[in-house]
Amino acid sequence: MTTEVRFYHLERISQTQILPVLISKALERGHRIIVKFHDEGQVMQMNDHLWTYSANSFLPHGTAKNGNAKQQPVWLTDKDENPNDADVLILCEGTTSEVIGDFTLCCEMLNGHDQEAISA
Repeated sequence: MTTEVRFYHLERISQTQILPVLISKALERGHRIIVKFHDEGQVMQMNDHLWTYSANSFLPHGTAKNGNAKQQPVWLTDKDENPNDADVLILCEGTTSEVIGDFTLCCEMLNGHDQEAISA
């Protein structure tokens, strides 16, 4: 399997703003998604954000604290894992993965104002 990799250079919009949009589009297309963060604090921040970012939207998702990974179409994590059999991986600013090849699509978020991150 070949993994398509897309880079998102975030210059005018924040990762917090764009993630619900990307997740929504992927869900509409029938994908299951892993969103990988640096640490559990970031996981919990996004978990809270996805419940409250819009009064008119709902993005079904879970974390290790919620459990039932197989039932979650979107799994937020700080680990290199795929417990919900996702086919899309979203790497948040600066995170990496050793298992990109297990996904059909990998979206890598980059801070567009951080030349070191862009170069890496």
